[in-house]
Amino acid sequence: MQTDNKNPINQGFIEAPSGLLDKVMLRIDRQKRLMAIRRFSLVSAFLLIILAAIIPIWQSFQFNMTQSGFDQYVSLLFYDFNLIIAEWQNFGLSLLESLPIISTVELLAVAFALLLVIKSEFKYGKIIFNHQHNFNLVNKI
Repeated sequence: MQTDNKNPINQGFIEAPSGLLDKVMLRIDRQKRLMAIRRFSLVSAFLLIILAAIIPIWQSFQFNMTQSGFDQYVSLLFYDFNLIIAEWQNFGLSLLESLPIISTVELLAVAFALLLVIKSEFKYGKIIFNHQHNFNLVNKI
């Protein structure tokens, strides 16, 4: 393999302009911040949708809990504990039968989605709102 000695790049004659690294790093930082702003906006829209969905799902959950009689079985736990101890297997099965599974799963799914969205809000908000200040602090005696 032959080396081309007449090529100025191989001989190190071409140098990068001064300040090029700073310009490139600032551009990368600006693009990173712009992408974080876009993602933060999208996650904020999801947050609004989830917050709007929580109210009807919670109302449905409460209605199904009272409709199924689950709250009456739970109140029995506090009023007649001796009966619960004597008939714990039947009581446990009655609790499971009366639990509204669909409403509970919906509520847990929305709660999980809310936690994920809040996590993403903090992640992208940290990138957007993290301003690094260089202060020269002097320790006074």
